[in-house]
Amino acid sequence: MYKVSIETFLSKEIGLKLNPFFNQYLRDTRIPVLEYSIENNVLFYRWNNVVDGFDMPVEIESNNEIQWLYPTETWQTTIVKSPKITIDEDYYISIKNVNQ
Repeated sequence: MYKVSIETFLSKEIGLKLNPFFNQYLRDTRIPVLEYSIENNVLFYRWNNVVDGFDMPVEIESNNEIQWLYPTETWQTTIVKSPKITIDEDYYISIKNVNQ
């Protein structure tokens, strides 16, 4: 009988590479930190305190509009309509505004 791990099964069924996600939340004690700053309505963001390859998307709200971010360990940018954002609290992450 062929045995497949739940991780392999989920990755195959969803069609995404979930190894970094499982490594972060099942095999590492660190809580991912979403670091960000906003300058002139440009949002800079990245993951910190994560395993290599971690790239979980997160949902934010800016000016009453929902937007998805796809952070990696490298700084990325996107335009936001407000100098203030709200990050969905349903994620098991820490959030750090690096401007403060």
